[in-house]
Order: sequence, then C-alpha cells, then structure tokens
Amino acid sequence: MPWPRLVLAFLLLTTGPAFAGDDEEEGRCCFSDGSCDDNVTETDCDDGDGLSWEAGETCQGDADGDDIDDACEELVGRCCYNDGSCDGPMAEDDCDGLEWTAGEPCLGDDDSDDIDDACEELVGRCCYDDGSCDGPMTEDDCDGLEWTAGEPCLGDEDGDDIDDACEELVGRCCYDDGSCDGPMAEDDCAGLEWTAGEPCLGDDDGDDIDDACEELVGRCCYDDGSCDGPMAEDDCDGLEWTVGEPCLGDDDGDEIDDACEELVGRCCYDDGGCDGPMAEDDCDGLEWTAGEPCLGDDDGDDIDDACEELVGRCCYDDGSCDGPMLEEDCLDDSGVAWAAGEVCAGDEDGDDLDDACEELAGRCCYDDGSCDGPMLEEDCLDDSGVAWAAGEVCAGDEDGDDLDDACEELIGRCCLPDGGCDLLDEEECLEAQDGLQW
Repeated sequence: MPWPRLVLAFLLLTTGPAFAGDDEEEGRCCFSDGSCDDNVTETDCDDGDGLSWEAGETCQGDADGDDIDDACEELVGRCCYNDGSCDGPMAEDDCDGLEWTAGEPCLGDDDSDDIDDACEELVGRCCYDDGSCDGPMTEDDCDGLEWTAGEPCLGDEDGDDIDDACEELVGRCCYDDGSCDGPMAEDDCAGLEWTAGEPCLGDDDGDDIDDACEELVGRCCYDDGSCDGPMAEDDCDGLEWTVGEPCLGDDDGDEIDDACEELVGRCCYDDGGCDGPMAEDDCDGLEWTAGEPCLGDDDGDDIDDACEELVGRCCYDDGSCDGPMLEEDCLDDSGVAWAAGEVCAGDEDGDDLDDACEELAGRCCYDDGSCDGPMLEEDCLDDSGVAWAAGEVCAGDEDGDDLDDACEELIGRCCLPDGGCDLLDEEECLEAQDGLQW
C-alpha cells in the first residue's frame, strides 16, 4: 500500500469516526503516486497529503494499466528529464524535468537507446563538427552541427574517429597540396573535396600525398624538365599531370626530374648543336631523345657529344671539307666520304687539302709528266693517270723541264732505238721498242 494511503489509514484508525464527524461528507482522494482511496473525508485526504478530494466520488481503478487510477489521470503523470530518463507517476509540481504529461506513464527503454520510449521526442543525440557525439540531451543544449530527436550516439565501430551516427555530417577535407584534414563539417572544408563519413588515411607510401587524396592531386611535369606538386589537375599548366604521383627529383643529374624523363629530352640539330631539355613537339632539329640531356662539347669538335652519331664532316674529291652535316646532305652535295662525329681539321700543312681528308684525295701524275689534283684515286686512274699519291699535291715545274716537280721520279726521257726520245715512265720505256735508256 502506498505511503499516503498508509498515513490515511493510520489517521482513520487513531481518530475514529468521532474525529471525522458524523456529518462530514466522504469522497475519493487522489494521491501524487496515482493511487486513489474511497470513502475518505476531505480532512483525512488533506492530512494524508492527497492531491485532490472529490465529494461523493469513487475511485475507478486502473482499467488502462498505466499504474494510475483512471479517476486521477488528470492530476498525475510522467516526468521526462533532459538525460532521456523518465519518472512517475507524479504530480506536475513535483516534476523538475523537461516535460510533465498528465495521465501518462513512463514506457521504459524497449529499443535500448538510453532514452525512455515516452521521452524520445524531447531528447536525442548531438553531432559535433569534429565527428564526436553526445547525448541524450535536449535540442536547446546541443551546440553542435545537428540534433536528432530520439536517437542515441552509436560509437565509433569502424575506427574512423567519427561517431557512426554522425558520418553523414562530417568527413575528410582534401587540399590541393595533397594534405588532408578532418573530420570536419562540409562548410568548414576550403579544399578540393569533402567526403562525408571518411577519415584521412595518412601518407603510408611516402609520396607527400595523403593516401585518401591521391585521386585528386598529383605531379605536374613542365617542358623544361622540371616538376612541381602535388597539385590539382586544374592548377597544372605544364606538359602532363599524373594523378596520385609525386615528383622524384633529379637523381641522375641530367637536369630532368626523373618522373618527367619520358616527356622531355634533348634535341640535336644538323649543325651539331644541341638544346634541351624540351618537349618532343618543340624540337625542330634532327632527333629528339626522351629523358636525355645535352652533353656539351668536351672533345672540342664543335659537335655536342650527345649528337656525334648524327652529324659529322664531309670530304670532297678536291680535298676540301665541310661540316658538321648529315650524311645524306654530304652525299647529296657530291661528298665522297662522311665521318660521324668528326669535324674538318683545316689545312695546317698548307697543301690545299683539309688535313682530315688527306687519305681520300691526292695528286695524279700522268705519263707526260703533267700533274693534276687533288682528286680521288679512282678518278686519277680513270683519267689514265700513272700514279696517285694520297694527301699530296702537284708541285709545279720550278726547274722548267716541262715535268711537274712532284712527278719527276715517275716520268723521264726514254731514248728509243730509232734515235728518237720520249717522256715515259720507266716501265713504258722498257716496253717501247726495246728502249735503250730511261
């Protein structure tokens, strides 16, 4: 029996009917715990801390099973608190919680969300911009991103530093330098992309890009062989942007970032010059070589050492030399020999032959003692010359004997059997009518 009713019963027993008075009317007495007593005078109801006394009325019982006598439901009810708990039945004046509801009981926490089911419209969870969650609490007490009535925090089951209940509200923010921050609200992300419910992952592969942001930023290779990044694709005004990849640096010392070597290289020209690094489309020379630098002219031949297989000197049948030039240009210009990576040497010995071509051209002595050249050996023989000397020139007739001085060892006078005389080489003299003397 509830304590107000015990008090009332004690009063009735101790005072007896005489105290109540034969003429005092009886009625029902409702108590703050929702119980009700019949046949009680108003005095006894007040002395027993009853809430309300109604003359001539009787209790009605608890037909709806809410632990409140149906006659007292307007006087007592449940009290919901801001922590989601519920107490009652109680009088309205005894409720210091959020809301008192007449005639209604607490319902318990059947859905196990730490909120009494009767109070779920009044309290809920509060999600914050750092991904944390608190509650239950009232909407007025929530200074976070979002308050959700009747819902609990869920905890961080997936280990992403975001309460699972708040994953649609906060997430990671990827920036154009490849860094990542979060969790944060979408409005707080001033970067490239905000992703709800996802954390930053860190830089496990050591490329200076957060692994969560690798699809958004990458390296930018330029036509001078340099590399910059990480950056967003829209920020790259170079040759090529590669998603999720870093610059590598110039470990091989060729002035081209190792990550960009397939995009830029050296350009060799037909004069032996070299330029670069540059993009293939920018090379209007002979050959572009990806990832390779110019080497300079360490051997002093006026041809960049990197281009020596492409250009060289051209020797002509008159002993002159030109270059550097392409082999096909040499042959098209009636050159007789092209040497890759070689240059003309000049005429240091003053013989009118370029010193680099002396093995190819020379003088041609004829059987009459005349001399011509410089010319090729085959041209000399085709022209009935009797002797060709590589790298040598005609000397002229300084002694006035009608023989070129360079050919005097080859041609001389031949006395014939008939008393005549002729200029022949020794072999011809001996064969000519049994020459007597040469």
